[in-house]
Amino acid sequence: FFELSGKEAAADRIVTTEQVIKASPEIIVASWCGKKVRPETFHEREGWFDVPAVEKNCIYEIKSPLILQPGPAALTDGLDKLVQIFDLCDPCRGIGGENE
Repeated sequence: FFELSGKEAAADRIVTTEQVIKASPEIIVASWCGKKVRPETFHEREGWFDVPAVEKNCIYEIKSPLILQPGPAALTDGLDKLVQIFDLCDPCRGIGGENE
């Protein structure tokens, strides 16, 4: 949701359910500060059952310190984790998620 990246206030960068469904992502990478991501809850959301990432269980958690902390860790550890996730769930190769 690149169009939201220029917004200064966090409240202006919230992605709506409708935006996710319309985008129809192949992979969902989620991070909640202080909460565990529970992939099964995505299946329970109204309208999300047709989202390819949800259908294929390509829903992954990335720990918030890996991508939100200041400093080089976001560029090293965070990037390494994203590469690992993308390798696990590669729609070009027809590979499903680790959560299947």
